[in-house]
Amino acid sequence: NMLQLTIKTTQNVYGLQENGIAGICEASYVIQEDRKANKIIVTKSKDLNNCNEKIKMDIGMAYSHTCSNCRKIRKNTRGTAAYTYILKPTDAGTLITQATSQEVHQLTPFNEMTGAAITEARQKLVLEDAKVVHVTVPEQELKNRGSIQYQFAS
Repeated sequence: NMLQLTIKTTQNVYGLQENGIAGICEASYVIQEDRKANKIIVTKSKDLNNCNEKIKMDIGMAYSHTCSNCRKIRKNTRGTAAYTYILKPTDAGTLITQATSQEVHQLTPFNEMTGAAITEARQKLVLEDAKVVHVTVPEQELKNRGSIQYQFAS
């Protein structure tokens, strides 16, 4: 999901619904062009709190009681993801030369202001070399195999 980009050439700032491994979530894009350095910087942020068709599973909650009123007041889980891409235009197309991601999830099991657990994941990919290889790909009709969303076994 880190290399999933939806770039609009007509707008520099826009938001859209993006289908990913967390579900269908709101994503915001900001595109900045640096003509002197010959690069394009794309920043994407994803709100993981208000996703449609959210993929999640509660594990280890056998003796806990669901507080439906607590969830109305404040959510027990929160999450956000931020991505930064550096693109370089070439004659053959555009290369992603660097991709950086940071995703933060907060869990407040008892809905307390100070009792939260935070998980943070970071990743950075840098393109070191690119080679031109001419490969002939046989033309064939691709089959729709569904989405990239994980389906839990029942």
